[in-house]
Amino acid sequence: MFCEFNRELQGLMIEKSDQLKKAQIKERLTTFKNGLAADRYEFFSTPFIFSQTDFEKLSNDLKHLLDAQTNIMNQIYQQRSKQEILDYFMIPNVLRAYINWQRLLSGEQTIARLDLVPHKKGYSVCGMNLHTGVGGMACGDAYDLMMESLSLEPYYDHGKVSAYLTLAEEIKTLCRQQKYERLVILDWQSHADKGYPSFELMQLSFIQAGVRLPVITHTEQSYPKAWLAPEEAKKTLVYRGFGLNEIDPYDEFLHALLKSEARILHGFEDELRSNKRWLALMWDEAYQARLTQEQRQAIKQYLPYTCLLSQDTLPHFIAHKNDYLFRGNGSARGQGVLVGKAYSDAELEQKLLKIGVENVLVQEFMEADNMPILHDTDEQPAGHKFVLGLYIMGERSQGLAIRGSKVCDRINLTSGLAKTGWAAIINDQEKAQLIEAVRRL
Repeated sequence: MFCEFNRELQGLMIEKSDQLKKAQIKERLTTFKNGLAADRYEFFSTPFIFSQTDFEKLSNDLKHLLDAQTNIMNQIYQQRSKQEILDYFMIPNVLRAYINWQRLLSGEQTIARLDLVPHKKGYSVCGMNLHTGVGGMACGDAYDLMMESLSLEPYYDHGKVSAYLTLAEEIKTLCRQQKYERLVILDWQSHADKGYPSFELMQLSFIQAGVRLPVITHTEQSYPKAWLAPEEAKKTLVYRGFGLNEIDPYDEFLHALLKSEARILHGFEDELRSNKRWLALMWDEAYQARLTQEQRQAIKQYLPYTCLLSQDTLPHFIAHKNDYLFRGNGSARGQGVLVGKAYSDAELEQKLLKIGVENVLVQEFMEADNMPILHDTDEQPAGHKFVLGLYIMGERSQGLAIRGSKVCDRINLTSGLAKTGWAAIINDQEKAQLIEAVRRL
């Protein structure tokens, strides 16, 4: 398990805190963060590792979970009208004409990040993010910088291979299929202003990977209007770097872009697939009956029991609140998540009624594993809980981002007590070599 695999290494890092200070890791990571305008991110100044055996099993098993979603999507499509489906997943009316149903039914994806809570019994999925706006991949580059600062590059398998390179291969395939003259990585200004990493690393990785197009970053404010005209639009490939919750769905530029002949790598159908209601749909017995054995097993093993709350079931779940957590359907990055045991019955009921009972998911609570680490080279070690983000791009998996907090069961990067990092995928021999190298620091 994640914490157990890291305990010896993290114990050594605590012992070597003076060496970490001398290597100026904190200062280098701050410079790296500032270069990306990533004000919201704070990086761990200690490296993490993950068992290659566990990673390969997780990657394989979680692909069955994504296949289960596609299976259920096809079942729903046969049973309900498009209007009913889009109502259920709360897609704004003004954007419904741009949903690509073929992609939804085929399960085609550019990138997925499945968020996992490590606990004593294994790993539990707490979120499915299936759009190109998912964050965290810059953490791999921060990891490289940290290992370089400690002269530990030979002892891990990440090997300075950017997580963006797999995306670059997908884009190169598209470019072979149709002639484009430019690739635009499109952010939204309100998203950029929130302090998430800019897209320069992605841009650089695409260029280094041999994407034979000019790779340009823009927001809706700087995107050239001339590229919306038919002749220029059809020469333009657009990579969307923002989510539906970060834009005004009525924005004039957005609709001009969607109506243009530009090739947008994926539409807002990915937001439908990332909706938290999928966590409950996968536990619906009627849908489970038509899943494969592998898909049902993946749900049972990795997805804690989840259902939609209702007025009828509210008293039951309030009475058993210590066994559950409650999340608003639109919750993200740990916000809007209520751990039942943290509140009195009256307090919890009041909060759920304020959110709106029909908009709440109930999920079996799994106690996250805890591990003491250096939160900062200037502080004493403290116990931390973690959420891991496993990236799957096409048929390939591509490393683990980490979010960790030393105070709470919900890990929210907007808190000053939460940090982010990366875990290198290594085997037992590489782990032994890395630990020996750390001992020599």
